Amino acid sequence: MGSGLCKPDQISDEFTDDFKKRNKEIEVEIEKERINDKKIIKMLLLGTSDSGKSTIAKQM
Repeated sequence: MGSGLCKPDQISDEFTDDFKKRNKEIEVEIEKERINDKKIIKMLLLGTSDSGKSTIAKQM
């Protein structure tokens, strides 16, 4: 019943350092995306047909 996964004590320090470095890169990228997402404004236009929803969107 081997799972094929290494136990933490079997992972070398070199791999651990690589994992930590890659994890840090991913965390930085996620934080950048979070900051960029705060700049985006989303708007939901509701109304019946012919109320001008498409016209408003085109003018923006």
